[in-house]
Amino acid sequence: MCSHASKEPGHALHPRTAVCPAKARSRSDRQYGHPGNLAGNVLTAATLESMGEVFALARNAGIDLRLAFDVSTGSLFDGRMHKKYGGKIVDWHYMTGAGGHGDGGHR
Repeated sequence: MCSHASKEPGHALHPRTAVCPAKARSRSDRQYGHPGNLAGNVLTAATLESMGEVFALARNAGIDLRLAFDVSTGSLFDGRMHKKYGGKIVDWHYMTGAGGHGDGGHR
């Protein structure tokens, strides 16, 4: 029996596993860890892809990439990933999936 259930009000046994809620959480973490990690990786990849597309659009329109980066990360997209990886895209500091340089063919 869960020692927490008798000492703290509001703690009850987990209905499916009949264990302490703390143990149920650790079991759930293991059960959902891989899909959760995969979901995070998909969101990261989608963000990086869309940032690359937006910066390519800005470059082709003649907009200064540093200005586009500063405006976007200084307002709506001020997250750590946007700032870190967006800066790498703007400065061409990355490798493409094929192992080539991230210069987009502009050497």
